[in-house]
Amino acid sequence: MAAAATLYSSDLQSVAFSDEMVQFVDFAKSRGCSTSADLTTLLYARTDLHSTFPNVSTALRMFMFMAVFCLKLLFFI
Repeated sequence: MAAAATLYSSDLQSVAFSDEMVQFVDFAKSRGCSTSADLTTLLYARTDLHSTFPNVSTALRMFMFMAVFCLKLLFFI
């Protein structure tokens, strides 16, 4: 987590991101989330948790975007 926060320091707050991630992982596990789609649903669709975990929300959006961007590069170049 620290490496990601350092690499993306303009997007993620280092200390807050680590703390948020620990809390969010415990919360997500208690809700039975196991996939990135489950996590996205938990953060945005069912609740307003994205404002409670802003750094986790940013990191998840970056992760989801990178997957789409890589697929786009593979199939549309």
